[in-house]
This record gives sequence, structure tokens and C-alpha cells, in this order.
Amino acid sequence: MSRDGERMIELVNELATRAGNLLTDMVPPSAQGAHLRAPGDHGRQPALAPHERYGQGDDSLSPPTRPQDPYRVSAFVAFVVTALMLVPAALVAIPVHELGHALAAYLIGDRSVRYFGYLAYKPRRLIDPLGAIAVFVALVGWGRRVPVQTNRINTMGRKVAYELGGPAANLVVGLVLGLALRLMIATGVTVGSLATPLDVAALLIYAVWFLNLSIMAFQLLPIPGLDGWNVVEALFHDRNPRFFYNVSVRRREIWIGAVLVVILFQLFQGANLLGLVMAPFFQPASLISLGQCSGYAIPNLNGLVPCLPWGR
Repeated sequence: MSRDGERMIELVNELATRAGNLLTDMVPPSAQGAHLRAPGDHGRQPALAPHERYGQGDDSLSPPTRPQDPYRVSAFVAFVVTALMLVPAALVAIPVHELGHALAAYLIGDRSVRYFGYLAYKPRRLIDPLGAIAVFVALVGWGRRVPVQTNRINTMGRKVAYELGGPAANLVVGLVLGLALRLMIATGVTVGSLATPLDVAALLIYAVWFLNLSIMAFQLLPIPGLDGWNVVEALFHDRNPRFFYNVSVRRREIWIGAVLVVILFQLFQGANLLGLVMAPFFQPASLISLGQCSGYAIPNLNGLVPCLPWGR
């Protein structure tokens, strides 16, 4: 090799050594010696020696940083996950409600619901588009009413039984899922965490549980078009038929007024009026099934806690 070539190699080696020293000086001492961690080792901090803790050593200049939760998720991920959980919840809760009405009609004596296939799980026939949208907007919902033969459901008792069939079906599913959640929590599963597949499954079951009880409580409200109002009408229609006729004619105006009242109450009182009026129905069912009263929320969008303050 020529002399010029040797000088060139020496110059390159010297430049590489200087560059390495410069990079070493730029890296903080705490980061030197870092290495790749195992998948389950992210976020773990090495224990500090007693003299390295804040306020214990003479060289302590700043408090230690708070260790990060390795299972913490971003607000966007929480938003997506909680919203997506409502999809299977709606596919269960809304059809269950309408199937409850169909089963009640069948038991009363209306065999047409079985003949036309309304006792089978068919989400397309049972889910109303606006009711499905309401699930994501207000965490309540409704489906398409099952057509029945009114001549078979013609007495006050039969009408009440038919109207309560939907909420009863949601309550039964809520009780079963609440028991499953209790068993999962007893084994150490954390509802609301995404750390393990079991935690994700528990969150999914919780969403289905909540929406079933939410739809049950919502449908029992005495608002025209809901099961609660239909029960009131079945009980008192004969006493004042004109009143109930006028209410049915003005159903749209009543709904618009109810929505405005809920919005204004939220703006001026800072509380969810819908959750307060649903609490008398939701809270007892929640306490019986899950042992506590809690709600559901989609971060940065909405939330619903149908519980009285002293029952949470």
C-alpha cells in the first residue's frame, strides 16, 4: 500500500474516533448503557440507591421523574376502543329488547311473530338506524318494533305484559353478564384496562352489560313512544282517551322539547338529566347484577352515569 493510502486510512480512523467521542458527550449519562427490553419490561425504572433519591444526597438537583404506567393508553386509543365496544353491545342489546317483545307476544297468544320469523336473531330486521346512532350519541337506543296482532293483545294485562317484555329481556341479560363480570373481577381481571386479553374481554362484557341496562331504564321512561309510556297508556287510556290521542299526535314536538330540556339542563346545571331520570330503574338493576352502580363513557365525546350520587 502506498504512503498516501496509509495516511488516508489514519485520517479516517482519527475522524471516526473524534466523532464517537462527540456523540458520547452528547448522550446523557442516564441513557448510556441502555439496552433493548423484553416486551413485558417496557416502562420499568431501575431502583435508585438511597443517596440518589431526591433530597437525600448532596448532589440532588431535581426531583425524580414519575415512572410511567406501562399499560397507559393514549386518549385517542381509549376513544377508539370504548366506541368500538359499543358496536357488539348494540348488536346484542337492541335485538334482545325487541326479541323480548316478540317472546312476550308469543306467550300471550300471538303466534304471528313466530310465523314471520321475529323470534329469530336477525339484527337487520330489529335494529333501527336512528336507534343505533343514539347508542353512540347518548348511550341509549331503540329498535324496530315487532309487528303484532292487536286483537290478540287486547286487554290491559296483556298490553302491560307485552310492553314490559323488552325491558325484562334486557334485565335478564344484564343479570347474567353482571354475574360473569363478578367472577372475572374476583379472579383478578381489571375492567377498563387493556393490559391482557382477559381485561379486553371484561371491558367488552361490561359494555354489553351497561347497554342492556341502559336501554332497559331508558325504555321504561314515561315518554311517548317508549315502553314506559305505553304501559301508562294501557293502564289509563280508558279514563281519558282524548288526552292520549292528543299526546300521540304531538309526539314529535314532545321529543324535540325533551331533547332541548336535556341539552339546556346540561349547559346550565352541568349534569346529565337523562342519567338522573334513568337512575330509579338503572341503579337497582346495576346494584343487583354487579354489586355497584357505574356508567360508561367515550372519552372526549360523551358519558352516561345513571346513578344517584349516594348509590355510586
